[in-house]
Formats: sequence, structure tokens, C-alpha cells
Amino acid sequence: MRRMIFHAPFALDPKAKAASGIRPVRMKEAFVEAGYEVFDLTGTARTRRDALKKLRALLAQGVKFDFCYSESATIPNAVAGKKHFPPHFFLEAKIFATCSRANIPVGLFYRDIYWAFADYKQSVGKILAFLMTRLYRFDLRVYRRFVSRLYLPSLLMGEHLVISNPETFCALPPGAALVDTTVDPSPLRLLYVGALGGHYRLDEVFSALRDLPGVEMIVCTGKQGWEAQRDSIELPPNVRVVHESGQGLEKLYKWANAGLLFMRPDPYRQFAAPMKLYEYVGHAKPVIASAGTLVAEFVGENQVGWVAPYKAQSLKELLDSLVSNPQLITEVTKKVEKARHHHTWLARARFVAEDLTGVKRDV
Repeated sequence: MRRMIFHAPFALDPKAKAASGIRPVRMKEAFVEAGYEVFDLTGTARTRRDALKKLRALLAQGVKFDFCYSESATIPNAVAGKKHFPPHFFLEAKIFATCSRANIPVGLFYRDIYWAFADYKQSVGKILAFLMTRLYRFDLRVYRRFVSRLYLPSLLMGEHLVISNPETFCALPPGAALVDTTVDPSPLRLLYVGALGGHYRLDEVFSALRDLPGVEMIVCTGKQGWEAQRDSIELPPNVRVVHESGQGLEKLYKWANAGLLFMRPDPYRQFAAPMKLYEYVGHAKPVIASAGTLVAEFVGENQVGWVAPYKAQSLKELLDSLVSNPQLITEVTKKVEKARHHHTWLARARFVAEDLTGVKRDV
């Protein structure tokens, strides 16, 4: 029997809408699909403490586990979960230390490092940023001591993790569910799913579409986020904004023949691996990306879309070409259909299992 430990410092939500909630659910399901008996070490602090006691008892009985895989939260471990207080400063350290003593390799997916950028202070305030940054750094010290592999959305993100050991870094981008959707290549219909504002500005996209009335676009974003941004955005008449999630997104994928991730390049975009990129690919949608981003690098290497400089005129020229040559969409769609099998959640789980059991053999 193959056994593994699945850890997260919060309760998993099968109905989660945000990428940070969707990913751990999909990864846990993928480990089960890969044939592992999963010991659950997720939930509230109390639930995790109880599970840790059970784990220690099993280890004392001689039960073996191949590895432990952990999904980090978007906030520090001490205050993770719905109830942030009272904080639980050392619980995750105890969990990982238990695995280490039992010679169980630990792999942890480190989700984000937005807190290391200047924007973080502006978004949460200086005092909170000061406190949270110290908690984030404490977590990194724990990982440096006990974690065998620190999985990142991309290796470029590792340049910002100065406390961690670079030798443990490994790329583990999101995965995708495979969904077949057949859409005619004409007229050109673009879909963007994600936030607006901040790192997610689409100004050049809207400027380009004003001169392309034959191209349609749907922006699917959260209602609250849209209300906060709508006064600063002038939408062209061929762009619609909707608020869908979960199964509600499927009708949008059946409508669109290309996905769009054409945001302004910045240092964050150089290592960010949006889950929507892989969701587009899973639905066999070619991706239009802005140059100078990790998304563009993925699109170029895998030939699953097109890349253009982040300028309205450059995008307009690309879209004009696709409108005039719809067979290009058909050709790239076929390439996406082949490439997507390498980027499923099951493929990610199998990679982790092979990687961490390899670490165990090296010990």
C-alpha cells in the first residue's frame, strides 16, 4: 500500500472559487487518483493538532509513509485559516519536524511572494505589512530546516526567497482538468478570466479592441472587484463583463475560441504562473500572451498560442491576422489538444511522488 501525507494549514473547500483554494483540492484528488492512501493533515489548528497525534501514533506502530506534500496558504501559517486568532506559531514546525524525524521527505508548494514587493505595503498598510512580513520570514526559516523540496510556480520566483535554500527549489505550476469544447474559429471570440487592476491591467487590450468591432471579448471577473474598478475602465462596445465561477465558466469556454492573458509585464509577471493559463489549455484554448511574462515563455515553448509586445497596436495586428486567417486558430488548437495531457493535475501529482520518493532514496 502506498501512503502519503497531505498537509495544508487550512480546511479544504471543494467549492472554492479562488486559485488558492482550488489547487489544494485538485492536488489531493490527484494523489488519490495516482493510487495513494492519503493521510489528511488539513483543517483548523485544532483539527491539525489531533491529526498530528494520530500520525505520531501510526509512526510509533511502524506505519510507513512515502512522503508528505504540503500546500501553503496565502497568509502566514500562524494565522492561516478562517479564524486568524489566536495564532498558532509552532504547529507547522512540529508537523514537519515529526516527518523529518521519521525520515519522511516533505515537499511544500510555496504559493506566492507578493508580500516581498512594494505593492504589499500599499495594499495592507505599513504596520500590518511589518508584522506579516516577519511571520512570512519565520515560515521560510521553518521550511529551510525541514522541507526537502520547495515547489514554486516557477524557478524565477526563487530569486526572491533569500532565506530559503535554492538547492531545494523545483517548479510545480498549476495543473488542469481536460474538458473538450469545439468552437468554430470564426468569428474571433476572446475570453479573459481573472481579476482587474493592479497586476491585472488590460488597458492595451481594450484600446486594441476599439478598432476591431468584429472581434468579441468576454471579461469574467469577480463582482466586487469589478465594482471597485469600473469607474476607471472605459469598455469598448464589443467587450462584455460577466461574473461566473465553477460550472458557470463552462458556457464561456464553449463560446470562446481563444483565451487571453495580455497584461502589462512587471517583475511579478516574470514568475507568476496563473492557474487560468492551465485552465485555458485544459479546455484546448489557444492563449494570447504579452511578451516579457512567464505566460509568454510557456506559450512560446509549447506552441500553444501567440505572443505580442504589450502595446495596443501590436495586439491589434495580431488579432487582425487571426481574423483574416482563422485556420491559424484551428492549427494551434490542435497543438493545445496534444500539449494539455502533460499539464493535468494527475501529471503534477505523479511528478511530486516520483520527485519526493527519489529524495527519500538519496537519504
